[in-house]
Amino acid sequence: MELMWFKRSVAQRNRGKVNQEQLMDCDVLDVVDYLIEHFGQGGGLKLAITTLHLIDRRPPAEELELRCRRVLIRHELQEHHKRHYEVVFEALARPGRTGASTSVFRTEVVVGRTCGVNTPSREVLRDVEPKYGEPRRAIRLNDVLRSFPSDGKRVRVAVLSGVAIAGLSYAAHKLALDWSHEAANQDVHFLFYLNCQDLRHYAAETLTLLKLLRMFHHALDDILPLLRSPETPCALVLEGWEERRPLLDTSAPPVTDPTQEAPLSALMASLLRGDLMPHMRLVITCRRSDLYLLPQAHIDRVLEVRGYLPAHRDEFFLKHNDRDLSVGQQVLPQVKRSPTLYALSHLPLFAWIVVWVFERNVRRKPSFYTRPPHETPFMVDIVLVMVNRWQERYRGSSSDHTRWKDEEKNLLKSLGHFALRMIEARRVRFHGNDFKEFDLEPRKLLNLGLITEEMAEWTPGGAGGASGTPRPTYVFLHLALQEFMAAFYVYLAFRADGRNVFEQQLKSSVVSKLVKDRPILDLLRPATDRALASPDGHLDLMLRFLCGMAMDSTEDHLRGTMLPHRNPPPRGMDEAERFLRKRMETAHPDRRRNLELCLNEMKELEEDKQESRHMGF
Repeated sequence: MELMWFKRSVAQRNRGKVNQEQLMDCDVLDVVDYLIEHFGQGGGLKLAITTLHLIDRRPPAEELELRCRRVLIRHELQEHHKRHYEVVFEALARPGRTGASTSVFRTEVVVGRTCGVNTPSREVLRDVEPKYGEPRRAIRLNDVLRSFPSDGKRVRVAVLSGVAIAGLSYAAHKLALDWSHEAANQDVHFLFYLNCQDLRHYAAETLTLLKLLRMFHHALDDILPLLRSPETPCALVLEGWEERRPLLDTSAPPVTDPTQEAPLSALMASLLRGDLMPHMRLVITCRRSDLYLLPQAHIDRVLEVRGYLPAHRDEFFLKHNDRDLSVGQQVLPQVKRSPTLYALSHLPLFAWIVVWVFERNVRRKPSFYTRPPHETPFMVDIVLVMVNRWQERYRGSSSDHTRWKDEEKNLLKSLGHFALRMIEARRVRFHGNDFKEFDLEPRKLLNLGLITEEMAEWTPGGAGGASGTPRPTYVFLHLALQEFMAAFYVYLAFRADGRNVFEQQLKSSVVSKLVKDRPILDLLRPATDRALASPDGHLDLMLRFLCGMAMDSTEDHLRGTMLPHRNPPPRGMDEAERFLRKRMETAHPDRRRNLELCLNEMKELEEDKQESRHMGF
């Protein structure tokens, strides 16, 4: 009779998942097999305990809970990860905005140092500087804690590094989700996940490791004996390590017991050194610029997350709009028509911006397929999104904090001026001293996200601290972004100040005082001459972006931020177009193609102007 009550209760509480007639014919062992088959080991056990309580069979329920505590805790951790990380929000989470499943996002993990700029995917000029440090080995994300057959060394601490928008959070979420779905790393019995952004609120507190884990994973009662046992392999993912978040106190006395109270910085240092929980494996995600804040001597492996592989990039565009997959089939060919946009899309945030704009265009512009897409508005959107993210991340989300101030404007102008100087000097890698002339702080630029610190060679067990830190080398996230920022600076100096950086300084300053609103041809003529005079075309892409900046729809993106709200449209667009066509007649055939693309960037349909007024982030 009790077995019948048990089966009936299970069937009534799980309609749609359980066939009642089939379940009622099962004996005790068949019921167990049925629950495990349909709900998994942990889910079936949880359901059995709950049902026993419902039919007032508390003694066997409590005994089952006591004997199977390890499986129950594992199940609760798996359900926690599924609830929190199954859905991701692109850009910033907003009320009422649904997220996308992490199944859409794929990342490539590369072992060893890699070149910081995406040189091979640059459209115009490929070999600006000698490449070095190409990836030595690519591995699956779920193998970050596994030893290579060649060395067989046990990996206890692994660091996933990369640029800030390369998908570090997605990679960490994917690790937790694949473990929760029992698709990978099943030799790890408990996997804990801590976000360093949340940990920073407890930086000044004294607490135990057990209390810290319970604050973020509530179903960890009676886990202490299991944590202490070396026979219970477990892992801890620390996502988003940054300089301004929990720092390590390597001078603090070691903590060796999970119940021993200590400051958070001492707990983190003991975990890294292996004094606390030596059998626990750690996975830490951090940006390249924060990589050297971690002690090298205690890190066994450093990997770099490099964003999307081409196949995964295509999959992202095809599956992004899961409500209507036909939209993705229209978007992908359009993205591939622009090599620059397609190359930039290997970074997840850039891919989201590109696909977001393309999906809107596919639905609203009948003539969208008649010409290649304009690249400049996409680059403007990228810069605006990065600045807005930086403001909300480091200042707050109130309207006063997100309003652009002179600090943001001057920062972008100085960065653009710096980018122009570096392009003229044919440099794509920079050092800290290079920024001083332009009053730029590398840390602020790294937080902004438009540049990154290049990942150097990492020697396991090497010296840590300042003495072992190599000289940092900085690069833009992509060469196209460096060229766009240079064009961004040149155009804003011309439109906002009436100053032409390609003219002699005295002449430009005198003219700017007399005439503010100069025709756009005054800027494009010397810029075109300089680009055509380059023997290898190192200014071609910058010229194309400069032509695209002159579109009124592009300026609509900048009005209210870098330009006044009522800034008049640029004058003399027809003259500038005729000038470019005339230069095409006399240009070398190898350079004529870029002038055609410059003309395409300047061509603007009326519906483009109307659409730009509705677009914004």
